[in-house]
Amino acid sequence: MQWQTLFQQQVLTRAFNYYQEGHVKKFSKEHHKLMAIVQGVQDYQVTIFESIGDVTTMICNCPYALSGLHCKHMAAVLYYVENTVSVGSQLKMNSPKNCQGKLFKESDDRVGNEWNSDLIQDIRSFTLSQSKLLAHEDMLAVNPCPLFTPLADLPMLFKSCEWLVSTELPRMLAANQQQMVFDILTYAYLKLCYTGVDQTNLIDECARLFRKLLTHANGHIRQSIFRWLFIYSLALPIKYSSQFELLLFYSDAFSNPWFLNQKLILVDHKISKLQASHHEMQFQVETTVIEWQRYRIHVMKELKLSPNTVQEFCQLNRDDLVVSDYFVENCREHNNIERAIMYCRTGIQQAAQDDNSTVMYHCYDQLVSLYRDCGLVNEYRHALFEAITKCDALNSNWYIQLREQYSSADWSNVRRQISASIIPQTDFEWDSFQNVSVRPYVLALQRDVKEATTPESQLSIIKQLDYLQKYHGSTGLEVADWLWQDWYRHYPERKVLIDAFDEWIAQIIEKY
Repeated sequence: MQWQTLFQQQVLTRAFNYYQEGHVKKFSKEHHKLMAIVQGVQDYQVTIFESIGDVTTMICNCPYALSGLHCKHMAAVLYYVENTVSVGSQLKMNSPKNCQGKLFKESDDRVGNEWNSDLIQDIRSFTLSQSKLLAHEDMLAVNPCPLFTPLADLPMLFKSCEWLVSTELPRMLAANQQQMVFDILTYAYLKLCYTGVDQTNLIDECARLFRKLLTHANGHIRQSIFRWLFIYSLALPIKYSSQFELLLFYSDAFSNPWFLNQKLILVDHKISKLQASHHEMQFQVETTVIEWQRYRIHVMKELKLSPNTVQEFCQLNRDDLVVSDYFVENCREHNNIERAIMYCRTGIQQAAQDDNSTVMYHCYDQLVSLYRDCGLVNEYRHALFEAITKCDALNSNWYIQLREQYSSADWSNVRRQISASIIPQTDFEWDSFQNVSVRPYVLALQRDVKEATTPESQLSIIKQLDYLQKYHGSTGLEVADWLWQDWYRHYPERKVLIDAFDEWIAQIIEKY
C-alpha cells in the first residue's frame, strides 16, 4: 500500500515511533477492514478500510482526526500492517516471538536459545534507538556510537547475519515489508562492519539489498535511507562508507532540491573532517578528498548553481583540474566570461608562486580557449604568446595556433620576440657521479649548437644529440635533454624542427 502520501512528514515520524514502541494493540482484520487500539494520551480506536491494496477510508476517535485530518494513530496502524501483515493473508512470521522460534530452529540446547533471545532483543533495541536517531533534525549533530554494542559470540553473530541476509531479507523484500527490511538490513550491516573481522561477501550482499530496497522504497523509507546514509557516511570507516557513496550521490531517488542541498552540507563537512584527520595512510585520505570533491561537483551541476555561489569552493580547490574545468564551464553557461577570465588569471599567478607547472599550463589552456571562443583576437594572440614563453611551450599546439595568426612576413618578428622572452637556463651542472669522459665532447657540442646557423649544421647537431642519447647512458640522456632545452630557449628561430612546423602550417593556411 502506497499510503505515506496521505500524511504529513511530522505525523509519519511520530507514528513510526508509536509503532516501534508497541503502541498498536488488539489488531484484527476482517475482509477489507483493519481495526486496532492505539495507546496515546488515552486508548484510541482506529478503523481503516482498504480495497485492492489501497487505503480508502480511515477513522480514529482522537481530537486531531475528528477535526478532519489524518492522525499518527492511523499511520501507526498502517506501519504495523506494512511490517507484520500482508493484505489478504495471515499474520507473517516476523514478530519477535516468531523470529526467535525460527532463528536456529535446529538448535534445542540452552545456549542456542539464550543466543536467539539475546539477538532478537538486540535487534529490537537497535531498531528503537535508530528510529530516534534518524528523527533528529540536525544530522551533523547525531552521534551513532551508542548503537554499536557488540554481541559477545562472533560465530553466532555471523551465522545470524548470514541467515538474515541470505534468507529473511530477500523474503521480506518480496513481501514489500520495507520498514522491517530497512531495520534489519542496517542492523546486520553495522554489526558486520564493527566486528573487525573480514566479512566482505556478506557486506557486499547487504549493499546489494540496500540498492534493491531503494529502488522500490516509498517516501518515508526513502527519507530514512537518505538520513542513514548521511549519518554513516561520516561515522563509518572509509572502506565501509564508500560502499554507499555512489548510491547516495548518483541515485535518482535523492534528486529533489532538499536532498541535493543536504548533500552539499554533507560533502563540506566530510572534506573538512578528512583534511583535519591524521590517518596513517595519508594517500588514501587525499584520494578520498578528491572523490568527495567530485561528488560536490555532481551535486552543484544538479542544482544548476550560479558562478557566484560556487566560486569560493572552486577557488579553494583550484589545483583540482576537474574543479577548475567545472567553474570555467559554469561561467560559460551563465555568460559570465569576465569572471572565468579573472579566475584563470588568478590561477596562473598562484601557480607561478607555487611553481606548479601543471596548473599553470591548464589555466593558460582555459584562458586561450576563452579568448578564442569570444573572438577577442588581440587578447587571444597575447595569451598564446604569454603561454608559450611562460611555459616553455615552443613545441606545442599554442605555437601552431599563434603561427596561424600571422602572415609569413610578420611571423619572423614574432619569433624573435619569443626567443628574446624565453628565460635562458643556467649552465649545465656536473657532479662527481656523472660520466666525466663525455664532458669534453658535450662542451664542444654546446659551442656547436650556438654556432649552428644553417639548416645543414643544425641537422648535424641533431644527429650528434641523437648519438649522445643512444650511446652514453643516463648521463647522455640527461645532457642531451639539457641541450635540447637550451636550443629551444636560445635559438627557436634557428631550429630545424620549428622551420619545418612553419612550412607545414603555411601550407595548411594557404589551402584555406
